[in-house]
Amino acid sequence: MSFLRSFCLGCLTAVFGYGGIACAQIPRPQVAVDAGTLAGTVDTDGVRVFKGIPFAAPPTGNLRWREPQPLAPWTGVRDASDFGDRCQQMPFPPYRPIGGSGMSEDCLYLNVWSAPDSNKRPVLVWIHGGGFGYGYSNQAWYDGARFVQKGVVYVSINYRVGVMGFLAHPELTSESPNKTSGNYALLDQIAALQWVRRNIASFGGDPENITIFGESAGAISVSVLTASPLAKGLFQRAIGNSGAGLGTTVDTLPVRPLPWAEKRGVAFAEAAEARSVSDLRALLAAKIAALGESAPKYLFEPGQFAPNIDGYLLRESPEDTFARGGQNNVALIAGWNLKEGDVFIANSKRRGVCKPDWAGAQSVDAFKSQAQKLFGSNAEAFLKLYPHASDAEARLSAEFMAGDTIVNYATWKWADLQRRSGKSDVYVYLFSKQPPPESPLGVPTHASEIPYAFDNQRMITWSWNDADRNVARLMSTYYANFAKSGDPNGPGLPLWPRYDTAWPQHVVFDDRGATTADLPLNRLQFIDGNRMAGPWCPEARIH
Repeated sequence: MSFLRSFCLGCLTAVFGYGGIACAQIPRPQVAVDAGTLAGTVDTDGVRVFKGIPFAAPPTGNLRWREPQPLAPWTGVRDASDFGDRCQQMPFPPYRPIGGSGMSEDCLYLNVWSAPDSNKRPVLVWIHGGGFGYGYSNQAWYDGARFVQKGVVYVSINYRVGVMGFLAHPELTSESPNKTSGNYALLDQIAALQWVRRNIASFGGDPENITIFGESAGAISVSVLTASPLAKGLFQRAIGNSGAGLGTTVDTLPVRPLPWAEKRGVAFAEAAEARSVSDLRALLAAKIAALGESAPKYLFEPGQFAPNIDGYLLRESPEDTFARGGQNNVALIAGWNLKEGDVFIANSKRRGVCKPDWAGAQSVDAFKSQAQKLFGSNAEAFLKLYPHASDAEARLSAEFMAGDTIVNYATWKWADLQRRSGKSDVYVYLFSKQPPPESPLGVPTHASEIPYAFDNQRMITWSWNDADRNVARLMSTYYANFAKSGDPNGPGLPLWPRYDTAWPQHVVFDDRGATTADLPLNRLQFIDGNRMAGPWCPEARIH
């Protein structure tokens, strides 16, 4: 990351599409943080933006696979007009970076959007998704200007992903002062939140009023951080979109015991022909990332990265923590999309390996066969909940079942346990708004809600209509209100009822806007009572 460029160049990059404006008209805002001074930019709406801010030392060389280390201060004024590098990973088609200089291990950067007159505003911190194997903060969907216009300070962060973020190994555990390994991604997130607590007041944010939110792996992260003693006091509220670190199946990405993760790490080292951690650290980062997807025995392929129970970040499974009321007690919004399973079935690569083959259950007979194989004597009860009178019905039910097991069940279980054992309010949603025709699958599936939650449809050139814009306004305003007070409701908004275990209700986002409805739980409750059914890998079981 280069230091302050010429003043005039900074002015030209501050305003998109206005390269000829006089430099003196757009002074670059400067902010002092604990490591030095930053010079940001001002966007066309007057929002101050500071990008590529380092929050920890680069995890390179001997710091690869170590806990994030303190950042060395800099002298002079650091240029914060562009994003930092993306964390090392393999290409993934759905992600398209904006700005930034590239991809490397030197990637522990965050970005801040704030208003010139900010003073103790609530803070929203975004944790991106990507199956813990992909993703970065510099995506168009994650621009924070709209949230600033709704009265909050917005922060987005990077964290190590894939093998770089999750490799556990006995040698790494032994050298760690905390006797842990494999949770580097989550420790990066905690380091970023600690930075926010120390520095966000300089941007007009309130360090005592922080909400973390994320989608998919980002939502799993939010649930894990809520359960972790290391994150205590770092945030006051949480939002989880489509994911949670609960459940016991491979599909729901539960956390695993450290010895299990170490065993995989040893196998990965063998696949890399490395005799020691030193040998692994000598390999190029790009080779490590590539091996993460090509190593045999399904060691580290997409969707198989997860935190582990190491006695440091996590002392037990998050589900056990929530069940006994030992979590950080924060208010919660949690929800999912109507057809979560469609994207997972469309991208299924490991059909039938340690998980039910719903991608192959596309006919009446195949669906019934899968149900019998999975639930045995309870198959009849399952089939009553998932219609399958025709092949078309069977395909639809297979998609719903995939979504229920991969996303919906874990997300609901998190919300339900938080309400049962916690002292804070919980709000649940279902996103069923039909997306524009340019949407890849044409249905409200995994990640469909993101441009609505951010009210960032201007960043994506699809044929949005008035109903899209209305849902975006509603959803983003609910989120901003929640960040301010822990209650999403406010003037001019339809009522979003609190989740009550005795009378579970939720808000539904669809073409009508936002409406209250009872939350149907029969399918999720069936899964809750049959969680260990089926051909799961024995080592995936944690209870």
